[in-house]
Amino acid sequence: RHDEAKATCHVILCHQAPEVIETVYNWHRSLSSKYKTVIAYGGSRENFGKINIDEKIFIEDPSLRGPSNQMCHLELLEKAFYITERPRQTRFFFSEGDLVPLRTDYLDPAIEAMKGHDGAFLGKSIRNITASNNVFLTQAAKRGVATRIETDQHGGSPQYFHCLGCFFGVDGAIMENMIEQGRLMKETYFEIMFP
Repeated sequence: RHDEAKATCHVILCHQAPEVIETVYNWHRSLSSKYKTVIAYGGSRENFGKINIDEKIFIEDPSLRGPSNQMCHLELLEKAFYITERPRQTRFFFSEGDLVPLRTDYLDPAIEAMKGHDGAFLGKSIRNITASNNVFLTQAAKRGVATRIETDQHGGSPQYFHCLGCFFGVDGAIMENMIEQGRLMKETYFEIMFP
């Protein structure tokens, strides 16, 4: 699954002013030309038009404008999947614009970690929160969103996981399934959508 022929696409979620976005984009491009770099803009439509780069997508979903504990990244995944020529043969990495890499080829360690574990999803602090009072899970249950997933793929009870959402990676081979599951949990804070 993790052969060398896979492309890498880094999608950076930003909300800042156009001149800040351009600086973020140019900084990432200066560190490595091996990755396709795309800005996913969650700010105003007016400011989106002022961003002077070609590799950008506009995110309509107002949840990405806050409050932060109700953000849904489903539209981000959906749009990212179609910005490459071969999405199923691409590793997608998502980060927030205020995470600034400080080394060249900065995604290589994450790529190697995915390959080394034959993993299709990479995240920080992944943990099972199914039987917990995790605030994001309880909010989803209160709004009736968590009950939309009735059984897991093996016929058992649903499982809910949490990871830090400021940086994560997804193999394009599983992206469509993640999007399908994400649609069932659309109003859920995205950190418990994965993996």
